[in-house]
Amino acid sequence: VLALRPEPMEPLKALGLRLLERGDAAASERLFRDLAERFPDWAGVFFQRGRALERLARFEEARLVYERAATLRPAWTEAQDALTRILAIAPARKAS
Repeated sequence: VLALRPEPMEPLKALGLRLLERGDAAASERLFRDLAERFPDWAGVFFQRGRALERLARFEEARLVYERAATLRPAWTEAQDALTRILAIAPARKAS
């Protein structure tokens, strides 16, 4: 049995990366946010959304999505490095 994907995931990811490369971090973030809602177990989408959020200086949100990427793929050093970097900018807030 051939399983078909309902969504063309990789081309959409490539579009988001291209938007980010061209300096349209807002459009990239919106695309990756949509993809993350549709594919909540796809670590790469969370990582790329974090990159877009970081470029938009939305550091707290970037931290949260980098945490999600690192949780989904714990051995992914690039995600761990991004999380370490963002924690230096936007440390996790302690619950009161």
